[in-house]
Amino acid sequence: MLIQVQMVPEDHPLSISFAIPAVFLNHNLQSAVVDMPLLFEHPIKCDVKLRKVFDDIFVQAKITGSTCPQCDRCLMPFDFDISQETQFTCQPIVGNHEVDEDEDLYYFQGLELDLAPILREIVLLGLPMQYICDQACQGLCSDCGEKLDQVGTCGQCQKNTIFPQKTLRV
Repeated sequence: MLIQVQMVPEDHPLSISFAIPAVFLNHNLQSAVVDMPLLFEHPIKCDVKLRKVFDDIFVQAKITGSTCPQCDRCLMPFDFDISQETQFTCQPIVGNHEVDEDEDLYYFQGLELDLAPILREIVLLGLPMQYICDQACQGLCSDCGEKLDQVGTCGQCQKNTIFPQKTLRV
């Protein structure tokens, strides 16, 4: 979403709603080594408020959407809701300005600010490292590979399997 910097008012916030397409969200997520399904099937909705103070643009955003990842324990797909609220500052790059690596500070050049890559980065960094469909998920049977029930019993080979991650409690 390209924003014309001169259109952002200084006296009140500018509210904008837009969607980030799934194609853009999935860009470069596919690995050349592993054939994994696309993470996003639907666009992510963004409600943004922009305010200009001198040359800086202050951004408040509410990001909502959903994805359908595979559970890392049982490998079954499930719906995962995304709901994030964030705020950050965008500053223009002037001359040979040294770029600071502050997590809440982004930079733009020229008279346009592209919010889509910034919000995509925030969405991706906010996703969990592991997707678990349910905290009670027992995963797969280590003998036959079938999904275990809630107490860890396999319906296929009738063995009681202990999920290794459940035995280690600190």
